[in-house]
Amino acid sequence: MQTAFVVYDIVIRKLETAYLQTRYVVEVEETEVAFYINDEQNESFDELLNDYKATTWAFITACNPFSKVLSNDENERRQCELKNYLTTANHKFLRGRGEDSSGNWRAEPSFLIFDIDENQSNEIGRLFEQNAVVFGEIYKKPKLIWCR
Repeated sequence: MQTAFVVYDIVIRKLETAYLQTRYVVEVEETEVAFYINDEQNESFDELLNDYKATTWAFITACNPFSKVLSNDENERRQCELKNYLTTANHKFLRGRGEDSSGNWRAEPSFLIFDIDENQSNEIGRLFEQNAVVFGEIYKKPKLIWCR
């Protein structure tokens, strides 16, 4: 039984390392604003939040549920479902993507969701079968929220 916990712990650490090394990019009209989870202060990102009058946010994808790699078509379908969910719930959001800095996996389309709380972020992550989501508050360091 202990072996299963050790293996699980190793998997979680690898996932966490991948999330921490990911470059999160938000698409804003003709430009892009990027951040990492470990960013202490990101003036460009805080300025974006101010522009949208947002104090909290989450960065969420519906792609590759529980890190299972899916086809582009299936990921696109899942992203459409997430977009419809956010629109129906009247969330303000922008398109984005998560880029693997090591280049081991392709960028995942995502959404930056404004004015959402940590619990809502976690719920959406669980609904769309994600291991984790990124949550943050303006002027504060982003954090990884585990959904499982």
